[in-house]
Amino acid sequence: MIELKNEIEKILDNLIENAKKVIDNTKIEIRDKKTKKVIKIDLWKKLEENQMRNLLEIAKSVNSIKAIELFIEYQMGRKKIPKEFGDNILKKFNDDLHKFAEKISEKLSINIKKVKIEIIRQYLGYLNRYFVYRAKTS
Repeated sequence: MIELKNEIEKILDNLIENAKKVIDNTKIEIRDKKTKKVIKIDLWKKLEENQMRNLLEIAKSVNSIKAIELFIEYQMGRKKIPKEFGDNILKKFNDDLHKFAEKISEKLSINIKKVKIEIIRQYLGYLNRYFVYRAKTS
């Protein structure tokens, strides 16, 4: 487990940059009440802080990537997490984070699922922290 932690430490800067990009680049489409036109706003103006905490808590409490993905989809369906944001997170899970997990899994000969869940937890933690920063300072 110490080896896994050390390998994840090596990619932390990449995880943090990935999280920042998702927060900074996700624009939410809403309809302006006066003009009825569709406008794009920054994610942190629409998403509630407790939704980010809920996402992080579910990731900490389960050992199932599918359960985390389903929670994101569920929150998207309930309109608690904007679809654009949920889709971006799920894409990161299956692209960048999966590639990181593959490399570490091969290097350490550890089950990829175990590696990926740890990477997802770290990623969601940084996503949450940066979201709070943007929401509180913008």
